[in-house]
Amino acid sequence: MSDRYGDFVQSSIGKKVAKNLGLPLPVTLDRFESGEPLVRGSVLVGRANGDDKSVSESVARILSDVHADVYVNSSDDIKDALADAGVEAKANTGGDDKFKVLLFDASNISNADQLKEVYEFFHTVARRVEKSGRVIIIGRPPENITDIDTALAQRALEGFVKSVGKEFKRGITAQLIYVEDGAEQNLDSTLRFFTSARSAYVSGQVVRVSKGSNVDVDWTQPLGGKTMLVTGASRGIGEAIARVLAREGAHVICSMYRSSKQTYKKSLAKLVAQY
Repeated sequence: MSDRYGDFVQSSIGKKVAKNLGLPLPVTLDRFESGEPLVRGSVLVGRANGDDKSVSESVARILSDVHADVYVNSSDDIKDALADAGVEAKANTGGDDKFKVLLFDASNISNADQLKEVYEFFHTVARRVEKSGRVIIIGRPPENITDIDTALAQRALEGFVKSVGKEFKRGITAQLIYVEDGAEQNLDSTLRFFTSARSAYVSGQVVRVSKGSNVDVDWTQPLGGKTMLVTGASRGIGEAIARVLAREGAHVICSMYRSSKQTYKKSLAKLVAQY
């Protein structure tokens, strides 16, 4: 379905009319497309000072796997973790470089004073985030922390992320990932989702990653070997869901309603021909 209002306000005349009338100016968001790089731009990675490098090491491995173009600040010791993972990080010189993703490992923050490191990382590059960019902070679940100062500092990350999600505009999203100690190897699916265009409509969320058995996944066909039943798949949302599931490798079974039998057959034929 076409977005007539969105198309109009993106035109030169429409922008003037919308501005004069105080109408909202929706941004055309990046959408996921097969064959496109997972991250369509540069990633600036940072890390709070501390001895625990397990989260940074997992992040470095994932960025290496997706072949991301990575930048770091010159004073940040996350460079060692990136180098160990085979990532050749470039230096953020503070010039005109734009970033699609800002990713900060806050797992070592243990008191209110250290929260300044979060501010210092983001405030210099806030205006250099591209449209439909991603802001991601990784911390530790405060409910699992016995030290009150550390728990409060980690909880404070939620407020920061929700503020960023509201204030940055231009289709930029912000997420907080709490990773349980020992669950760093389970970051893949969550981080891949939030850095990609798949998460275009998700912002201000807090996700918890806990321990569990690692599962080998073919990320080009993550639903391979799965069978999915989609009701109402002849048109609209149901049809779109069926197409996405098939694109992701699932064997899709589409239910049929008598009232839309012909429409169903046409949509199913298109789906089969495409996948």
